[in-house]
Amino acid sequence: MTSHLPPSKADSQQSSAPAHVNPTTAGARRFKYGLNVSVLVLALIVVLAVVNWLAADSHLRWDFTASRSYSLSPQTRSLLTSLDEPIEITLLFSEDQAGPLRRQVEDVMREFVKRSDQIVINRIDPLDPRSITPYEDLIAQLQEKYAGEISTYESRLGAARGQVDATMTFIQQQGALLAESLTNGDPNHQYRRLFESVYIALTTTMPLNAQTLLAEVDRQLQTGAGQPITDWQGAAATLRAALQSPGQDFERVAGLYREVIASGDIPAGMATVLPDWAAAFDEAARGALDMAQTLDDLEPLGLTPILRSIRQSNCVLVTTSDEATVIPYEQLFPQPSAREIQEQSRFDLRFAGEGIVASAIRRLVQTETATVVFCHALGQPGAVLGDFRRPGMLAALASRLNELGFETMEWDVLTGEQPVPATAESPVVYFIIPSPPSMSDQQAMAASATLSNTVQTLVDDGESVFFSFYPSFIPGFGQADTWASVAARFGITPDTGRVIFERIPQPGGQDRNVAGMLLNDYREDHVIGAALVGLDTQVSAPIPLLLDGETTEGALPDSLSRWVVLDIKPSARVWAEDQWYSEQTIEPPAEPDSEPYPVIVAAEIADASASTSQRALFVGSGNWFTNDIVNSMSLIDSQIWPTNPGNSELFLNGVCWLAGMDDFIAPSPMTRSISRIGPIPDSTRIVYRWGLAVGLPIVVLAAGVCVWIARRG
Repeated sequence: MTSHLPPSKADSQQSSAPAHVNPTTAGARRFKYGLNVSVLVLALIVVLAVVNWLAADSHLRWDFTASRSYSLSPQTRSLLTSLDEPIEITLLFSEDQAGPLRRQVEDVMREFVKRSDQIVINRIDPLDPRSITPYEDLIAQLQEKYAGEISTYESRLGAARGQVDATMTFIQQQGALLAESLTNGDPNHQYRRLFESVYIALTTTMPLNAQTLLAEVDRQLQTGAGQPITDWQGAAATLRAALQSPGQDFERVAGLYREVIASGDIPAGMATVLPDWAAAFDEAARGALDMAQTLDDLEPLGLTPILRSIRQSNCVLVTTSDEATVIPYEQLFPQPSAREIQEQSRFDLRFAGEGIVASAIRRLVQTETATVVFCHALGQPGAVLGDFRRPGMLAALASRLNELGFETMEWDVLTGEQPVPATAESPVVYFIIPSPPSMSDQQAMAASATLSNTVQTLVDDGESVFFSFYPSFIPGFGQADTWASVAARFGITPDTGRVIFERIPQPGGQDRNVAGMLLNDYREDHVIGAALVGLDTQVSAPIPLLLDGETTEGALPDSLSRWVVLDIKPSARVWAEDQWYSEQTIEPPAEPDSEPYPVIVAAEIADASASTSQRALFVGSGNWFTNDIVNSMSLIDSQIWPTNPGNSELFLNGVCWLAGMDDFIAPSPMTRSISRIGPIPDSTRIVYRWGLAVGLPIVVLAAGVCVWIARRG
């Protein structure tokens, strides 16, 4: 039998006592609470810091545009990094007129500020009343920058104004003397009408013209709302007219007086004074015309075009401590900006001013420049650089050079002497424009020979030469091409007797031989090639440039360096053909060549004693630089893009390398206009939309399940 005894008092006290708490577990719990609070406080601090950072407008920016329109080119970045003096860029845009275009300008200018702490951006709206004070301060700063030139103008204008006053006094005196003689003279004298006409001119015509011109001078020298600064250059032109016109009239009057004296029939009372009057008019004419010439000799005031652009349109003003230059609106946004192409496509109205602004900065700060001489044998001086519309000329590239601060000159070896650059110390690059091949035109062949001899002389004299080669018929007749010897000094032989062809498949199973290629596989072991990698370059009738094992002087000297900048890989469909003039009947060889065909080669001969070098750049194509190729545009993704951006880049970077300006070699802003990312098709957009609509909730749900499982575990 089981007995149930009541619990003892000790047992009752023991059972009612609280359970024992492990001190280690309690400490861990307190640590977790403290850690959670610390993490939350730290997260709050981070959030507050990010909010303040964003409020300070220091947010990061990414350029997702297909054209990379808001990313600075390596060339511009290199320029901005090298700046060692402050540059102010003032955006003078009206919000009402410029609108979204102004924002495009500001977006790119912010990139300038990010790349250099020497760049300062100012914004002035000329039509905003709140901008009156900054606008007036800007005008005052410009006057201070050009104070020396303005002082010269003020001095000349003051002297010219004094000469005009002296001329007016002389006119009054001579008019009074002539009036007295006419009053007392014979009314029927044969020269009576002549003296009366002179009197009318002295008392009416000349004073009236002078007063009109002086009133215009006073207006030009005044300032006001429509003319915030004195028009010194305009006043000089007006005063020149106010002096030149009476000076020429005085010469005519003196001549008439001498004719009367020579006739011997001098009116009564004038016989003794007329010679003195003629001499007085001669002296007055010399004084007026000499002073007019001093005004004509004034250099153009650099401030005038700047003020004209500021008054007339929206523009960008770039200034240093002592100089300034202005970029008009039409250069920033070339017109037409929205011309329809094939009824659906338009020119991209993107901000194209990065290159123009960078060029303006370079012109203001660069201490070195170079001269490019375009050398040809066309027999037409001025034909190469004078017309953008002529497809075979180089006006487009010459304009790019001028924007970069280079001086350009033209030399027709058939009609002119070798030009001399304005600055003797600046490097000179000779860009040779070869003559197309000809078998029958004796005059063209003679001109080509003259040009060849001239180029050979330049090379022998150590000049830097940029040369392009056409194929030639001469090697086909077993004779040596005179052009082939031009590059012999550098151990290079242009194989002008062969042209590199490519066989292109055509619809219907037919193949076509093409002697023109679009190349972009530049070698990066030379600075020019590194700057042009990936840029399409059009070469027509390319010829191989063979690198020889010796030069005209024997073995290759240690001072000679050569680089293949661009070559063409041979294949079953790419070969060099010596029967190139039979384009459609030739066939590729059974076995392709094993070595690539160099088509662009750079060479340099160092001169350690003189710390200088002779550089040369050879291109195995004769017309890759012409307007029609450089300006060619293509329709891509409903936008207009440059077809051959590598051609102009090859020219510009090649000139910089030949001039020894290696720091300027880099992809230019023009390459930013080449589309890197294509448009997103509708099918891809549909996938993205469904992925966001369905996939995002699934991801959130999966994350929640993972957290639940972890907490249960």
